[in-house]
Amino acid sequence: MPEYEITYLANPQLSEADKDKLDETIERALGEVNGEISSSTPPTASPGSRRRLHYPIAGHRLAWLRTVQVNLDPAHAEPLRQTIKKQAGVLRVSMLATPARQSVSAAIFDHLASRSKQPTEAAESKPAVPAKPVTMAEVEEKIEKALEEEVK
Repeated sequence: MPEYEITYLANPQLSEADKDKLDETIERALGEVNGEISSSTPPTASPGSRRRLHYPIAGHRLAWLRTVQVNLDPAHAEPLRQTIKKQAGVLRVSMLATPARQSVSAAIFDHLASRSKQPTEAAESKPAVPAKPVTMAEVEEKIEKALEEEVK
């Protein structure tokens, strides 16, 4: 099953008990669609999870933040997002499909390593020739020639 990152902002005026109930409701909704939580920020109202917002959302400058990594069937992703969005106290919800980071990263690094180890065919067929020194007079002459051609 693909992995999704669900992040939601909750009303900062929720009491700790109400925030815990909201977190439990969302976790229950995840369980109903057979979502498996792989990692999560702490569900309790810790001081570190309350964030100052860059712009007001529903009139609030602060919000409780929670991020959950979940393995979920793609058919259930949008209904789950709508369920979370409709919960009382949720200001904003974001759901992103995230690839399995370790396998993707390993594939990228393997590809780059194989490219750097294999010399190109052009480099193998031609011997390296030292570059000819260029004078400023030659550079200026070529610039003038290019400008004349551009004007024509």
